[in-house]
Amino acid sequence: MELLSKQNSWKVWQGVVLQIVCVLLLATAGGAMQFYWGMTGLVTTELMYLAIAILIAVVHKTSLKEVFPIKKISLVEFIGLCIFFAGGFLINIVAGGISFMIFPDAQQEAQGLNDFMAGTSPFLLVLIVAVLPAICEEAIERGAVLSHLRSIKKDWVIVLLMGLFFGIFHLSFVRFLNTACLGAILTYMVVKKNNILYSVLFHFFNNFISVLATIVSAGAESELDVSSIDISRIAPIYLVIGCAGPVLLVLGNMLMCPKEFRKRQWIYAGSISFILLCLGSGLFMRSIYNEDSIVVKSTFNYEVDRSNLEQRYSFEIDDDGVYIVSVASMLDHGTATLVIKDEDGEVIASDGSKRLALISDTYELHEGTYILEIDSDSDAIGATADIDVRIYSLE
Repeated sequence: MELLSKQNSWKVWQGVVLQIVCVLLLATAGGAMQFYWGMTGLVTTELMYLAIAILIAVVHKTSLKEVFPIKKISLVEFIGLCIFFAGGFLINIVAGGISFMIFPDAQQEAQGLNDFMAGTSPFLLVLIVAVLPAICEEAIERGAVLSHLRSIKKDWVIVLLMGLFFGIFHLSFVRFLNTACLGAILTYMVVKKNNILYSVLFHFFNNFISVLATIVSAGAESELDVSSIDISRIAPIYLVIGCAGPVLLVLGNMLMCPKEFRKRQWIYAGSISFILLCLGSGLFMRSIYNEDSIVVKSTFNYEVDRSNLEQRYSFEIDDDGVYIVSVASMLDHGTATLVIKDEDGEVIASDGSKRLALISDTYELHEGTYILEIDSDSDAIGATADIDVRIYSLE
């Protein structure tokens, strides 16, 4: 990494002390301001870090342009940054899945963050949650703290340390892996490009998507109550969703930092992506589709004739909750329609008219009796109908 003109005055131990001070300030002054002042306290906390970052540069008598280097980004580099961000975002999804598996109550903290932001206008949310952290946190972390570590010869050591620092900085065991990965990725860009604008933009993109998700979820009405779902059981699917992350990181890095690209990186990235895909799929199937979670399991067949064109099958749900409902009807010929109704006759799900009719989705079901209606058309007479009904609890 490029050294500062007065690097001798920027000691590594000073950077560690500065990071500790930042964490202590967040736990004390920052926490108090956010508790009593809410969003205003969050703004004050961010500005406090920006002021400290600038003050550190002044104390060391080092140009702000060196501590917070900003350079022009070419179109190709910006495209690379966007692809790199997509890869980093997917990696954070993987990290989130791992965190959910380790800390099943992580969803409560995420809900707490949403509640904290509730009632704030979208414009202010973008400003406070996306813009300010991207500037202020990057100034203190990738600016002031990182400048103390520039003398470390191994870039990967700097990236690792700054990742750990950023994870600790957010004071959350649940989010540690996510924030540590984010911190490492942000640091990598500044280390390789000596341009803090990369990490500022990446940080903004990351937080903006979180804000956007909060705004959309607040305005959407969902009939599915996910609060009762055991998040640790569906968490492995996050590994599948984010499996393309390593490949996108390599592609983005190739455009953004062509001098750092090596062909073998494709092999590493592809291997990691394949492992994430297989591991996530296997763990998800093992977690969801097992005998302990199945509440309804029935497989039967019959020959369709005029007397049974309309078949009825009932099943019981013993507890209110969220369930995966999987119902399939297969005919040799002709078509059938599947309809699931509750005790009041309200349609819960349906599919048809097809030779292979399939209902497969997640539903919030209440305790009671449900009816599966299987209606075959006259073309199905003489066909063999194979029916498979499986319902899994997500709690």
